[in-house]
Amino acid sequence: MQKCIKNILITAFVLAGAFIISLVFQHVFEIEERITTLFVFAVFLISMLTEGYIYGIVSAIAGVLAVNYAFTFPFF
Repeated sequence: MQKCIKNILITAFVLAGAFIISLVFQHVFEIEERITTLFVFAVFLISMLTEGYIYGIVSAIAGVLAVNYAFTFPFF
């Protein structure tokens, strides 16, 4: 149970960090080309830091949804 909670927290923090950094890229630096690369790197980190396939798969799906919702036109 402890490992499961640890893996969930790692997944949540890495995805949240990628999302916040992407917002900074978009609004401060006006760099939108690297946002998807950042989420791919976040999924890579999650896959390396967690145990099992499910966390990488869930983070990949969440990353795609986050990029499509927040960083494509029309912006929300």
